[in-house]
Amino acid sequence: MALQNVITLGIDDVAHCVKVDDAAPGISEGLHAGMWSVGLAVSGNEFGATWEEYQAMSKAEIATAASGRQANCMPPGRIMWLIPWRTAGSDCRHQCPAGKRRAALSG
Repeated sequence: MALQNVITLGIDDVAHCVKVDDAAPGISEGLHAGMWSVGLAVSGNEFGATWEEYQAMSKAEIATAASGRQANCMPPGRIMWLIPWRTAGSDCRHQCPAGKRRAALSG
């Protein structure tokens, strides 16, 4: 699906794309396509909380739930970041212009 979106949008280099997902299959898709792949640790069915339940959780409860997700969210391959979904947009907007993706790929 990610590659179909690249084709539909007329993007000529997948290295310019960011694939953000909360499940290992989606992250694997981005990695195999050559996209910058960001895993969301605090999101999705595997996290096990609705938005309302999440809002009621303490920071310690969120950290405990997220730590259990990290192993499940990292598929074989090279994931570049695993971040809470709440900061995903701002983190990607910061990392892209700062050239962090190239540094991560060459490191």
